[in-house]
Amino acid sequence: MTDAISLLRRLETRMRRSLEPAPFPGRRDVELAFAAENDAQEIVFFDHFFLDERHLWAAAVQLSRGGLDGALAAAGQRQLLRALAAESGDPDLVIDGVRQYGGNCVAALASARIDVSTGELRQATLGSGRCSDAQVLAPGDIFWLAIAGEPPTGAERLPLDGLQSLVDQHFGRPRSVLAAIHFKAWAKQQNGATFSIRNDQAAVPDALKSVGEYLARQAVANEDASALELALDEILTNQINYGFRDGSAHEMLVDIRIDRDRLTVEIRDDGVPFDPLGIAAPDLEAGIEERQIGGLGMHFVKALLDEVSYRRSRGWNVLTLGKTLAPRSAGVADA
Repeated sequence: MTDAISLLRRLETRMRRSLEPAPFPGRRDVELAFAAENDAQEIVFFDHFFLDERHLWAAAVQLSRGGLDGALAAAGQRQLLRALAAESGDPDLVIDGVRQYGGNCVAALASARIDVSTGELRQATLGSGRCSDAQVLAPGDIFWLAIAGEPPTGAERLPLDGLQSLVDQHFGRPRSVLAAIHFKAWAKQQNGATFSIRNDQAAVPDALKSVGEYLARQAVANEDASALELALDEILTNQINYGFRDGSAHEMLVDIRIDRDRLTVEIRDDGVPFDPLGIAAPDLEAGIEERQIGGLGMHFVKALLDEVSYRRSRGWNVLTLGKTLAPRSAGVADA
């Protein structure tokens, strides 16, 4: 009996930890920080992900139960919320779906969808869930979501030690969630764009299509655009296949910047630490049966680009690609 109880406690702890969202990536257009505190009676959690390259979805949730039963229910509710948000993108419809399919275990909810390029947002709340009263964010604004407490009001200035410090200053209640989204609007610049891709092979073709359309708008030569798309296909496919071992939903971010004749791409993900450049280069002179497994894909990527580098930063893998572009039309190249 003691072993069974110990097992159930460990399982509850594991399930609670699985509710912790992935670290928010360092982005130039938007920043996010949050704090959440559970207890034995009730479970609260916060979640976020990008619906597409422009829209960030975030939700603070409180369940009406605790213990292992509550932890299991929370895991199911998180997947339900993500599915509803991905399907509709409308916070009001998400709440309608929770009421219809959630089994009455969600006591409070605050959810929002933010366009990180324009600042336009939609929000909806249930129970004691609260959001800032705003429909459009100006550059520098901070949007709040809260459970079991009122969000801060008035103009907030970021402390020197960052957004998380500001959240911590206002947070301090059990069974509560407080999250802040800082809208920076950097993505409005014409020479840059950020694309979000979920860790699902089915999402790769649409992502590559969006990248290709962006490169066409920037008048990038077909040869250069094709090289980048082929490299991205290899990198994203490889990471989806091998980089995520927990079975959970994750996002990968592709940050593209064009500066005159220079293309720079950062690919970021919160998967297991992995440096693809550490794979030994294949021996192309060896026979097919004698060649080692692995390495050919990154060899292909390096051949298509001028620079490829890797670093691990704040819990994220960051692969940086660089390429010198063929001349573009003067009006676009100088944008």
